[in-house]
Amino acid sequence: MPQSNTKSNIKFIPVRSSIFILLFATCLLTWFIQQPAIAADRYQTTPGAATTYVVKPGDTLTAIAMRFDTTVAALLELNNLASPHLIYSGQTLVIRAAEATATPGSTVPEATATLTKTPTVSATATATPAATATVTATAVATTTPSTTLVWTDPAAPIELFSPVTSGLYHSPIEVVGFSQTFEGNVNLRLSDSEGNILAERNTIGGSVDGFAFFHSYLRFSVTEPITGVLEVFDISAQDGSEINTIAVPMTLLPGQRVLDITHPTPGGTVCSPVVIAGYSNTFEATLTVDLRERNGDAISQTVAMGGNLGIYAEFLATLDADATTAQPLLVGAYEEAASGAGAVDQTRFPVTLYPADSEECP
Repeated sequence: MPQSNTKSNIKFIPVRSSIFILLFATCLLTWFIQQPAIAADRYQTTPGAATTYVVKPGDTLTAIAMRFDTTVAALLELNNLASPHLIYSGQTLVIRAAEATATPGSTVPEATATLTKTPTVSATATATPAATATVTATAVATTTPSTTLVWTDPAAPIELFSPVTSGLYHSPIEVVGFSQTFEGNVNLRLSDSEGNILAERNTIGGSVDGFAFFHSYLRFSVTEPITGVLEVFDISAQDGSEINTIAVPMTLLPGQRVLDITHPTPGGTVCSPVVIAGYSNTFEATLTVDLRERNGDAISQTVAMGGNLGIYAEFLATLDADATTAQPLLVGAYEEAASGAGAVDQTRFPVTLYPADSEECP
């Protein structure tokens, strides 16, 4: 029979393309099969064992307990801690693995990353290399300012820096402090010597996540110098009573405050020499600028020149402050009353002083 000259319609796939398709399908199938095992290693720790957690800047024992699905009481007992407030950055806490099962969306290694310039992992919990890689990326993204490392938690829930006891103040009074209160609320109330309220308001500081700075103003009106008292307090979540009250007696003066600090700002960072700037309207244009330790002890001071005769003008001063490590510092300014009665409108801002050779002080 004679052969047909009709060409076949059958097409053949090249051998190399077939091999590539087969390999791709095999890899994809293997990846889907392994997913449950990978997820299990990533979100769980070995039952009955113990894991460690390195405290990060801004951590509180309450937040750590919530993260690991345990209780503050359990952490206190397991780590022999006398108080939930007595933890510090870099401290290693022991957590039972049975209480440390992370919830989806977070991993145990993420919580144990130490916040150094190159984040490292100090967790003993089992994790796959893929989970460890995730830790490094997360630690870089969530690094908090080192201010929280320097300004350690005070003994009381509210620490007040400004105004100062027995000072003389015009309106508005600048109120600056450091707090950890219910829902972050800090209440301010100014009264005269007979208990009449002249001004009141509330501001926000730290809450369940830890201590934080607060900064606010209280405006009032008087026609002659009178005795007053500023109260800074928290409200009890249990019965609504006023708790942790700080009372500051002072003299209230008619008229507008005579100076304001514009640099640095509360909670900011400074280097030596410390630059302090603002504007003022004082007797003979002079005012005093100073640096103090956290407890109020004077470190150094100088005289600056601003405005006078009813005209506000800028002032600028620099003060040397040596530091080998980062440390808390109060930056302040005030006018000395011409009558010798004391400091007028004295204001203190909390800042962090860094060493001259640190990254913050190039």
